[in-house]
Amino acid sequence: MQQHLPGARQILYFFDGFQQADGSLRNLPWWNFTDWVAIDDWKHGTRSPGKDGNSALLDIQLLLAYQKAANLELKTGMAAYAAIYQQKAAQLKKTIQQKYWDDRRKLYADRSEKDLFSQHT
Repeated sequence: MQQHLPGARQILYFFDGFQQADGSLRNLPWWNFTDWVAIDDWKHGTRSPGKDGNSALLDIQLLLAYQKAANLELKTGMAAYAAIYQQKAAQLKKTIQQKYWDDRRKLYADRSEKDLFSQHT
């Protein structure tokens, strides 16, 4: 398990370069496949991002990655890395709640406009 941590850190470092101050990803490049869905707003397996370039699906996936990475770092005795990832996860969790939660529908929206919803999010 420990031999994989440098690669995991590099991947998280890559995504860090696309995070905004609130932790949310913005305008993530390349193909960010989620699922083949036959709806106009899904192009090539990817939900259209919001006007601000944000995507709840990608932010939630990053949150899960930070949580898993923190757990791995703790299990291998790297408390400093675990603390960094725990802090980033906590910030992103708060951002996801504020940015995508629709209290009226009791659902997370796919993007910050809160106009599109899917079972994926």
